[in-house]
Amino acid sequence: CEATDVKGEWALPLPREILTVEMLSAPHHTYPALDLMVPVGTPVYAVTGGTVARITNWNANWWEVGCGRSNPPADCHSCGIGITIQHPDGLRHTYCHNSRHHVTVGDQIAPGQHIADTGNTGRSGAPHLHLEFRIDGQRVCPQPLMIPLFEGSPVGQTSEAAAQDCSF
Repeated sequence: CEATDVKGEWALPLPREILTVEMLSAPHHTYPALDLMVPVGTPVYAVTGGTVARITNWNANWWEVGCGRSNPPADCHSCGIGITIQHPDGLRHTYCHNSRHHVTVGDQIAPGQHIADTGNTGRSGAPHLHLEFRIDGQRVCPQPLMIPLFEGSPVGQTSEAAAQDCSF
């Protein structure tokens, strides 16, 4: 796959050639987020810059190791191999279910930087990238930010996205 598109301070989270508007506008199942179904090993790119604030390294699949049972193993982690990046304006973006990461806590990340490869770890039913945005701790729909980026339009402020309607 090619590198991702970078427009100023924003970048697509996956290679452009595998994304569609339909993928980027699809509602998440239970809360504001985005699930992008892609093969294991697809490069994951930072959507904006910031500092790596957290990494989870649970390299197992929730269902395969019995985390969904009534007496699950103690170490189950729903994000699997995940990365959270903190932007100075209060935006945090988290990338879950990866097969590996290419950054460490404290790293300064640039928009479009290759940070991980997709996988099927954590609470995942199939290989995909789970992308979640939070502003000051509140979940925000990523769709209103990702669709304009994909279409080549200006990306609005993250605070504007928080006020937009979101289907999930």
